[in-house]
Amino acid sequence: MWKKTVFMPFSINKNDMNFNNITIHDCVFNKICDPLNCKSIKKVEKIRYLGIIFDKNLRWNLHINNLLSKLRFITYKLVKIKRMVPKQTLRTIYYTLYQSNFQYGILVWGGLKDNILKQQTKHTQH
Repeated sequence: MWKKTVFMPFSINKNDMNFNNITIHDCVFNKICDPLNCKSIKKVEKIRYLGIIFDKNLRWNLHINNLLSKLRFITYKLVKIKRMVPKQTLRTIYYTLYQSNFQYGILVWGGLKDNILKQQTKHTQH
């Protein structure tokens, strides 16, 4: 059985030109709008969703910096245990930690231009 599509009405406070708050009205079918039933979404500087960091401008600087920091730490640990474990174990640890972190979300941020990625890695190395 097909269900009817219901569109979610929302409003933005027109007095606030920065659009810091969006109100989602749950009172469409009621004759009187009760503000207690309406939900409000606040604007944030950044959000982590499923491990990927989005900033307010949809730029990847925060995510790339976080990822580079994580990968550097993993590399440091791999170098530390390099002589203590067999190569096959080291390879398994690499695939488990390093490559999985690097590849996760690459479909989302993988289209990043090479020059932007190089700038980010250059800034974090200094």
